[in-house]
Amino acid sequence: MSAIEWNETLSLGIPTIDRQHRMLIDSINTLDAAIQRGAGQATLAQVLKSLGTYVAVHFIFEESLLRVSRYPQLNDHHDEHEHFRRTLDNFGQRFARGDTSVASDVHTFLKNWLTTHIQVEDRAYAPCVQAHQRSQQRA
Repeated sequence: MSAIEWNETLSLGIPTIDRQHRMLIDSINTLDAAIQRGAGQATLAQVLKSLGTYVAVHFIFEESLLRVSRYPQLNDHHDEHEHFRRTLDNFGQRFARGDTSVASDVHTFLKNWLTTHIQVEDRAYAPCVQAHQRSQQRA
């Protein structure tokens, strides 16, 4: 496994969202480091729990921002987030049953999902949010 490195292809030009995405990447990289050093189940459980909590907070913030920006594909974006939540819940259930391969599976899923989600789904809303933010600054 390898860490995710922040680069400009992941930047949306929306400072708050970019900071949150960097924090998510840091959490995924923390999970990667824990797996690499053979951390115990308690450590992995804590990393997975904190990641799940942060993702939930991020999704609420992001969807609120899309709502006030009147992003026309908000419902589709919300559905993407719901799919992610369900997948993360399924991983959590596997972990609770003692599936030792789940940490690696979660890391692979998160790494692939997050980078693709930012570069495709989130990038699609960036112009709408930026236009809304500019209009608010002029008002």
